[in-house]
Amino acid sequence: QEITRGFSDLAGHPGPDQVAELSALLPDYQVIFAPGVDRTHRDGSPRQFGNVIATRLPVREIFHHALPWPADPDVASMPRVALEVTVQAGSRLLRVICTHLEYYSTSQRAAQTEALRDWHVQACDHARHPGRSESRPGPFTPEPRPSEAILCGDFNSRPEAGAYLRMVETYGGVTPDWHDAWIHM
Repeated sequence: QEITRGFSDLAGHPGPDQVAELSALLPDYQVIFAPGVDRTHRDGSPRQFGNVIATRLPVREIFHHALPWPADPDVASMPRVALEVTVQAGSRLLRVICTHLEYYSTSQRAAQTEALRDWHVQACDHARHPGRSESRPGPFTPEPRPSEAILCGDFNSRPEAGAYLRMVETYGGVTPDWHDAWIHM
């Protein structure tokens, strides 16, 4: 979900550090934060706005995907992020992705949707064709990338609108499609 640190003056008056608050409220969870907006106050303290995933499952790998932010001078907007966490769910790996697409800009939302679709294709390609690793453990030793994924967040899009329709559009070929869980509940 969206969360802030150092933006107490926003509507709803979030606390000074929602990441710390959430971590304190969920002591048995690993709380992973990815800021899309990452600035500092004049005193050097952080001013961050982004997404968080809290999990009790073992975390294998974390990706902070900066979503596209093409210029749109007609609306207010901000940088956005997609946080991807690969967790160990029993004997299987699962990618959990949390994002919040741009609210005001249709063109930015469209670009962000395309990026999410592209990253899903890349992850599924890595699942099918894992890279070779070096002879010793290190950053060139790849972690397994599962094709199974859950994408959650806010698309700031109605179900009949472009971002949503594009997201659930079929890939064709070997990449698994996204399916809207609300429809299947």
